[in-house]
Amino acid sequence: MSRTKEYDRETVLQKAVRVFWAHGLAGTSMAQIVKATGLNTASMYQEFGRKEDFYCAVLDTAYQIIYAPMLEPMRRQPGLVALKLYLGKMAEYACAKDYCGCIYLNNLAGRNQVPEPVLRKVDELVRQIHQLLENCITAAQAQGDLPAGRDPRALAAYLGCLVEGLTFYGRTARHKAQIPAVIDQALAGLTQ
Repeated sequence: MSRTKEYDRETVLQKAVRVFWAHGLAGTSMAQIVKATGLNTASMYQEFGRKEDFYCAVLDTAYQIIYAPMLEPMRRQPGLVALKLYLGKMAEYACAKDYCGCIYLNNLAGRNQVPEPVLRKVDELVRQIHQLLENCITAAQAQGDLPAGRDPRALAAYLGCLVEGLTFYGRTARHKAQIPAVIDQALAGLTQ
């Protein structure tokens, strides 16, 4: 007879997001995960498999909690308003006092130590963001909100690079005050 689960999978994943975010994949021990989630090691392995598999599930949870809501306006109604909303949210996110980088992009700093399935998840998020940025720029050009003569893909890469850099820039307290001006400058650069 099998035992009934005494835990909620989503609650475990949400608790684990904080631990992995603070310490990264390589820096997080199973003991830290067990302590944070209350799940014993045997149940952890039975439910999620290897640590890397568990981490991929944590990234999926982080996406649903943090990134999907941030990206939704660009999906729903691409254009300059959605683009400004997204960049404003990114600035707010990076300016938060307890901000410790992006749980996805932090993996790029230790790329040589991160398993391929994790890197594929990171690359997919980056590709998705770049595509949404490009869609917003294309729509803004069609609506007359941005000049039509500039390459949307190149502008999306420019903004994507800015956002990716911002996730590291915001980790330093002295940079936080400059982030809104950086975003304003980037938006001004789109209209030239």
